[in-house]
Amino acid sequence: TDRDRGYLRRDIHGVDKKRSDWVASDLFTRKMDRLFKSLDVTGDGLLGKDDHDILIQGVIGAAGVVDGERYRMATDAFWDALVLVDGFESGVNSEQFVAAVRRVVRDEGRYDELVVPMNEFGFSMFDADGDGALQFAEYEQIMRAFQHSDSDVRAWFDRLDTDCDGRITRAEWMALVKDYYLSDDPEAPGNYVNGPV
Repeated sequence: TDRDRGYLRRDIHGVDKKRSDWVASDLFTRKMDRLFKSLDVTGDGLLGKDDHDILIQGVIGAAGVVDGERYRMATDAFWDALVLVDGFESGVNSEQFVAAVRRVVRDEGRYDELVVPMNEFGFSMFDADGDGALQFAEYEQIMRAFQHSDSDVRAWFDRLDTDCDGRITRAEWMALVKDYYLSDDPEAPGNYVNGPV
């Protein structure tokens, strides 16, 4: 159930009673710090449009697709939402990035609007054989595209493959992404979407 997975609960007025507390948690901050490092392609400690453009082009290239326009548009929308913070002209630092992602995931509608499409289109690009699931080799491509060369990528995949069938279906992937952004459970398998925290 959602309660068992640690997802944020809503009161009778539709307000996420735990959402503000969760996005201020140390676990959320650690996840987003790691994500920031993955996105900071230039490694200068600032996340700018140059990082975004280089990374997205690299991701599309790694997926081996000619037209990644839907993914590019979804990631651009996510980027535009994140950079509405002071100091964007010179780049967004890690603290600003974490605060910006907090602002997005605190709003359920914004999460559905920005996070879900980006990950659905990304999944489709890397599902090379179109069978509706990621095999390890396809997941490994994603990790390489996001600057992960850790030898433990196989172990990360095994943590995400919760039913141990050697594949991650689209529904499973989206549930893992939901874990990553919205679960306050330190043991949630989705914590490994971008590697261990």
